[in-house]
Amino acid sequence: MPAFTSVVFWLDGVIVPPVWQCARAVIEAEGVAVTPALCFRLIDLAGELKTGATDSEQFCRRVIEHAPVKLSPPQLAAAIERRIEPIFGVVQVMNELARASYRLAVLADYPPLWMSTALSRGGLERLLVEHQVVMTAQYASADLFTAIGRMLAVLQLKIEDSLLVDADPLRGMALLRAGFKTATFVDAPRLRREFVLRAMLPARGLSLRDMMADISA
Repeated sequence: MPAFTSVVFWLDGVIVPPVWQCARAVIEAEGVAVTPALCFRLIDLAGELKTGATDSEQFCRRVIEHAPVKLSPPQLAAAIERRIEPIFGVVQVMNELARASYRLAVLADYPPLWMSTALSRGGLERLLVEHQVVMTAQYASADLFTAIGRMLAVLQLKIEDSLLVDADPLRGMALLRAGFKTATFVDAPRLRREFVLRAMLPARGLSLRDMMADISA
C-alpha cells in the first residue's frame, strides 16, 4: 500500500452527522413524521447547502415549507446547530493520526456558522489548530476532480500523499477512478480498522479475524 503523509476528512457525514440527519432529528422531535419523500427532499436541500447554492437561513425556510414544524427559520437553525456534535470515535481516530505525525485536513461542506460550531466541539478546535480546513462551496463551480485537486493545492497537499475519507461511496469511487486515494467511511470502528489495515495505526487489540470480517462486510 502507498505511504501517506496526510489524511483529508470530509466534514459532513464523517466527522459530524450529515446536515439532513440533524434536520430530520429536529423535525421528529417536534412530533412531525418524516416520510421517505421528506427524507429525500432534505437530502436534496442539504446538497444545495453544500455547494453554496443556499445558506443556512434559506435551507431552514425551505425545510419548513416541506415539514410543518412550529418553528421559525432562526429557531430551526438553532435547533439544528444543537444537534451538530462531532462523532466521538472519529475524533479519537483523528487524535491518533495526529499523534502518529500524519497531517490532517478537513473539507468543510457545512455552511460557515454550522461549520464553526462543528469544529468548536468535541476537541476538534484544539486538534485542528495546526491543521487546515477548506470550504468546499468556494470550489463548487468546478467539476469534482478539479475542485478536489484545487483544494488539496490550497492545503499544500499532494494527491499521491493524501488519503481522502468520504462517507459518499459513489463520490469516493469516482475519485478513486480519477487517481485519488480514498477510504469510504461507514462508522468509527471500521474507520480505525481501515488505518490499521493500511499500517497507519497500531492494531491495539484487533485480531486478524476482526479485520478480515470488516473487509468482507
